[in-house]
Amino acid sequence: MSKRTAKPRDGQPFQLIEGREEILRHLRDELHQRMRGSVLDLVGKLFEEEVREVCGEPWSRKAEDAARRGGHERGSIHLEGRRVRVSYPRVVDSGGSHALESYRALRSYDLMAQDVQRKLLRGVSTRDYADIVSQIVEGTGLKRTTVSAAFVRASRKSLEEINGRDLSKHRFVALFVDGIEFAGTMLIVGMGMTTEGQKVLLGLREGHTENATVVGELLGNVVERGLALTDRFLAVIDGSKALRSAILKRWQGRVEIQRCQLHKTRNVLDQLPPSHQSDARRRMNAAYGLKDVAEAKKLLENTVRWLEGISEPAARSLEEGLDETLTVVKLGLPDLLRRTLATTNPIESILDGVRYRTGRVKRWRTGKGEMISRWTASALLLVEKRLHRVKGHKLMPMLQQKLKPESVDDARKVG
Repeated sequence: MSKRTAKPRDGQPFQLIEGREEILRHLRDELHQRMRGSVLDLVGKLFEEEVREVCGEPWSRKAEDAARRGGHERGSIHLEGRRVRVSYPRVVDSGGSHALESYRALRSYDLMAQDVQRKLLRGVSTRDYADIVSQIVEGTGLKRTTVSAAFVRASRKSLEEINGRDLSKHRFVALFVDGIEFAGTMLIVGMGMTTEGQKVLLGLREGHTENATVVGELLGNVVERGLALTDRFLAVIDGSKALRSAILKRWQGRVEIQRCQLHKTRNVLDQLPPSHQSDARRRMNAAYGLKDVAEAKKLLENTVRWLEGISEPAARSLEEGLDETLTVVKLGLPDLLRRTLATTNPIESILDGVRYRTGRVKRWRTGKGEMISRWTASALLLVEKRLHRVKGHKLMPMLQQKLKPESVDDARKVG
């Protein structure tokens, strides 16, 4: 910025921006103090309103067992990443003396933490983490450790939210379960698809491998939180034996398994030399695109025999779980629903959003503090806000119809 000058009456120029930084700092501090004072004034009015609602006006007559004012007490609330002292009213009723609900809520809620959380995730995803932290520090006058503590609190609440939300208000007809790895630690993430086609994150669990115990803990948690499933439903997985085992152990007889066709194709191609990969992909895609499950299975079995002359591991990879890659074909679903439910893409796209928002984290701390779970939960909730209903959501009643026992039995006979 160039220095602007002006001439006073004696004709001598002077610098208009002399002391500019000090003036701006003073104005910023003054504005900060006024905003903080306004927030505290609002908090005080909130307390007064709740006392009036619970106890009535001070001069009003009250029944013998009615709640009464119990004086004031010194306490603190979270404001801008630090504890701020406040005076709050207490209420006395038949259960004794207790603090206001609004005070208890503000004591556990950081009025800055959510903003810090959003900015830090953005900073990591845009490679400007250090700059974002510096902006927060300079803009608030807080220490870096205070900013970090605010993010920890906010991200911990995100983890508690995603693993504690009530799931009973939805009815799910499909589940997607997949894993995402950070620094050797595997996170198992669950997502449900409602009967209206809405995608809802169910929860996550941390482990060192994608094993049945970790998956079982995740499934047990979502059931405890009121997971409401249709009588029969679809589970879409990447082919992991641990995922399949845990799901069947809990819902054997109610669930149809769909193995991701893209994962199966990649697994087969990984076992082949480059010269045969395009031909193998063409054969598998042709089978997965057929509408008749018997024809699709026959084409895949022919592909297995063809692969045996090229790569025995590739042939065995395609053969393993072959029928479960054709579940959406067996059900006779419309093309839109088939494309949605034939792969784990609906949950993979969400996990890609997590990778984007955490891709610049240099050091993941495992164990104490749940850093990986907290960061992932924070990113998942941000991604979830942008989710739309799946393509073909108007056809979801047809999926429920096709999953009925009589429809599945007829499809198996055809198969």
